[in-house]
Amino acid sequence: MTSYPDRRFARLRLPVEHHPDATITLTAARPGDPPTPQTHAVLGQIAASDPTRAALVARRLRALIAREAEVLAWLERDPANTALFLRDPAAALHAALDDLPPEFFAGWRG
Repeated sequence: MTSYPDRRFARLRLPVEHHPDATITLTAARPGDPPTPQTHAVLGQIAASDPTRAALVARRLRALIAREAEVLAWLERDPANTALFLRDPAAALHAALDDLPPEFFAGWRG
């Protein structure tokens, strides 16, 4: 994993079956710039059909953004963590931030 704090992103490189040169780029949120339906494409799509759900997703995103450093440190700690993130991001975030209650992740799949 290579972090670029001055550029506000991290690039993960991990050999994955059938994708030996797979790279994931995680772009950090700007401080003081919370995700909104106007600035975040996925939130905009959700808000178009369910504004209440969009507000919940935005709160969850803000909670995750606040703990970004912990997640990145967890990803760096073990290549298996990165592999889990590639396969199942929700499970990986739950493992990285194990103090979050299970209901935090309710409804993430499907």
